[in-house]
Amino acid sequence: MNCFNCGTQNPEEAKFCRHCGARLDGKTVCPDCKTENVADSNFCICCGRNLSKTVSVENTENVKPVAEKNYAEKTLNWKSVVSTLGGIFSMLGLLFSILFTFFIGLKIKGPTSIVESINTMGMPKNIDIFYYFGDAYKNITSIDLALPDFTKTSLYFPVILATIVFAALLLAMVIMTILTLVKYYLYVTRKSDKDHSAMVIATYFLYLFGVLMFFVFNNSLFSLQQNTATYSVSCEINDLTATGIALSTIFVCASVGCKIAINAKGIMSGVYNTVFTAISLILVCVSIYLTIMPHVAYNYDAENIYARTNFFSAISLLGDSYFTKTITTSGGIAALLPAKSTLTVPNAESALLIVPAILQILVIVLLLIIAAGYLLNFAKNKKYSNASLSLVSTLATTFLLIFTVISSMSFWSYLLGEKYEMGSVKFTYVIAMLILSIVQLTIAMIHRSFNKIESKAMEKQEDQII
Repeated sequence: MNCFNCGTQNPEEAKFCRHCGARLDGKTVCPDCKTENVADSNFCICCGRNLSKTVSVENTENVKPVAEKNYAEKTLNWKSVVSTLGGIFSMLGLLFSILFTFFIGLKIKGPTSIVESINTMGMPKNIDIFYYFGDAYKNITSIDLALPDFTKTSLYFPVILATIVFAALLLAMVIMTILTLVKYYLYVTRKSDKDHSAMVIATYFLYLFGVLMFFVFNNSLFSLQQNTATYSVSCEINDLTATGIALSTIFVCASVGCKIAINAKGIMSGVYNTVFTAISLILVCVSIYLTIMPHVAYNYDAENIYARTNFFSAISLLGDSYFTKTITTSGGIAALLPAKSTLTVPNAESALLIVPAILQILVIVLLLIIAAGYLLNFAKNKKYSNASLSLVSTLATTFLLIFTVISSMSFWSYLLGEKYEMGSVKFTYVIAMLILSIVQLTIAMIHRSFNKIESKAMEKQEDQII
């Protein structure tokens, strides 16, 4: 007797197929009312249930071959082990993210003599996140000079803003960590079926936001070339921050890798989604790197000087420059600058720097949200194209380029005076950001189109079945 379902030959006395477990009389049992229907029935004659997907098996669990049951059990056990490892990795990623948030900092890199001279001027060689909760204010108040109001404002404004940002960051990290631990506990104890991976990824990117914001407030570069020697001073993350980024990234990516292993079949079925997500994630990471670079750049060709600073430091430099120009002495720098009577307070120059500074923070936030969405594509088998956010990011980057050009020219013109014409303003990083942003937006739009095509195809297939 041949099976109606798979065609396998069975003994005459057999009632179920030895290969697939289907009934050999070809009848289909309705899963709702248990009524027997003839083999070619599309709907149950008793309750009207759709039988097109129903296999003619009375109890498939009982008739499955022993080998198939063992294989299913092994698969289940393998996935359980990987799922447990993924949970452990995610918790370690969370732990390192919250722990190293309190050690975020930068260090000054350059020739020892120059770094030591900076330290003797009252500026620390290493700055951590707690610098903005005490020492930054002490350094300003320790100046024994009657500072003009504009200079005081330009010095305090970046410090106060940084204090607010990092205080909010620390509070948010603590809250996110507590919420994630609660969600993980509920998931492990099976009191909730909601996964905690999204919360871990959000906390991880919040930590990265803190690191990036530290660059935004402090990153600067100065380079001087004399004969064949080049002397440069720059900022880079300290050892603890580098360790924190490495450890948290490794374990968060490991937890995502476990999710990918468990959902490998679903992920491989959407190869285009995986390819688009991987390419977009790489482009976003490069864009983030370019975003934190110091964008207020100037090449002083006559002296082989190359200087870059961030927008907030540029605001403070405006205050320092204005204060220096108000001092009248018989020699030194002040003697080369315009007289006090010709000075104007650089309020306009300062305001122009605030706009791109805010835009820079906005672009960083958007890029981090986009990157988190792409990481969730891997972790939870989602299909986020992030096309809308990519469009907003591209527009914000465009405005950032415009205001960077305007504010940089205004800043260096005031700072250098007549010597401004002896060099040139540079916008390399921002232009590269805009190009990458446009490319990433294009890929996101194509990704979104593929998602729509697949969605329509699935709807059409479902309609045909019904």
